[in-house]
Amino acid sequence: MSNQTSTEAPGYFYVLSAPKDSLSLEEYHDWYNHEHGPLRLKLDWIRNGYRYRERDSADGTWMACYDLEKLSGFDEPSYNKLRSERSLRESLIVPGQLNFLDRRIYSLISSRGSVSSPPPVVLVVVLKVKHEDVSEIDRWYEEEHIELLSKIPGWLRSRRFRLNWSEDLEEGITELLAVHDFDRENGLHGPEHQHARTTPWRDQIFTKVRSTDRRIFDLGYVLKADEYQVPMLGHTPEISRWRIDGNTQDSQSPVITFSNSLLTDLHLWDPVVAKMRLLFPEYRFLRYNTRGYASHSDRPVDLDLLAQDIVDLLDHLDIKRCHALIGVSLGGATVINFAGLFPDRVEKFIACDCNVTSSSSQKQVWDERISLLKSTDGKVKLVDQTIARWFATSGSIPGTSAMRHTKSMALAASEQGCIDCIRCLQNLDLSSKTKGIQVPGLCVVGSKDGTLPAAMSDLAQSMPQTEFIEVPEAGHLPMAQKPDSFVEAVTPLLR
Repeated sequence: MSNQTSTEAPGYFYVLSAPKDSLSLEEYHDWYNHEHGPLRLKLDWIRNGYRYRERDSADGTWMACYDLEKLSGFDEPSYNKLRSERSLRESLIVPGQLNFLDRRIYSLISSRGSVSSPPPVVLVVVLKVKHEDVSEIDRWYEEEHIELLSKIPGWLRSRRFRLNWSEDLEEGITELLAVHDFDRENGLHGPEHQHARTTPWRDQIFTKVRSTDRRIFDLGYVLKADEYQVPMLGHTPEISRWRIDGNTQDSQSPVITFSNSLLTDLHLWDPVVAKMRLLFPEYRFLRYNTRGYASHSDRPVDLDLLAQDIVDLLDHLDIKRCHALIGVSLGGATVINFAGLFPDRVEKFIACDCNVTSSSSQKQVWDERISLLKSTDGKVKLVDQTIARWFATSGSIPGTSAMRHTKSMALAASEQGCIDCIRCLQNLDLSSKTKGIQVPGLCVVGSKDGTLPAAMSDLAQSMPQTEFIEVPEAGHLPMAQKPDSFVEAVTPLLR
């Protein structure tokens, strides 16, 4: 075998996963980068951990890899405790919100070359062969193939491993893993690489290979043990689920609270919270599922009740006053009403893409939507129509992750709870309250959200300390469709 340096870790933990549409990319990465990965790096036998994005992946596959000081660590209580005492968030994500989770443990065969930092590009090749063919394949790798790969511009290191454990071990088959590290600028697919893949010996070897899996990955994130941060999660009798992210260690830190639209849950705000956590690391970000999202309400829903739900949640969490309330659609009307009813509990409010009154024609439209919801396959039809309307802008591409994630939230919503909230929307009338609201505010609207830009401009003018701004090329949910522009629009008020 070729030179195996004493500094190479004897084991390699190789994990592939991809999120379902029900799990936003922001939540997927926050869970892995700040909870799942850091917890594993706290174990002294896991040397490092990196995450890589598969290049040209159709299903959004990410690879996590860890160098292991020993393979026996997986049998130790410290590791088993990570799995048996998962957080509530992790128990919701694994495995239910992942398209797949493929975990494999390998032992080192050989290594050539060296790296001083996480490799920017990794070529991974998995070969499955019969046990009796392993020695010849080893000889080909060590005597020809790695030598040719090392001549590719940008090559840094090649390591070879043998599968030690997986959930799909095959009798009589050996799985060999080759991990080739490259610099960002490299000659992959160039003439040197093509030569390495077209020799007579390689052609002969591949007649013995039962299956092969070849992937190229780009470095996405370096995991760090000290970046562990898990959100606070819980529920109350009125709120099916609440969550606090950000500076949860300081119970006196400023709080921004978010209120959702019809048919969406607290994960509507994932992209916004991810960005705000970087802008405002000292803040806490409170989200919750609006009454009616998860189940039928135990009483008629109106804006006063929804505002009281926020008060009860703040009391439950011992939060005396919110730095800001942000809501969209039904949530937008809710935060305006909250600012009028409880001005001592909020410093600022941001109302997005909402009406504060319901016309007779709007009430009829809502009746038609209730009738559709109650019909055969009505929920799917209503959701399809709603998503198409919400994202019907020139800047929206059908099938984007934002649309798929929003649709997944809508399909998971309670049908009867949806009707409860529609009844609330049918009876909106805050016209007598807006002029008396003294809390500083901002009305935000997607520029392509039908007639709402004009309506919200008028609404802002009716409230003494409220400004107005449009998010260009956004529809009804600018925080989902154009999160960068949305955060830019609201940041000045939040500082």
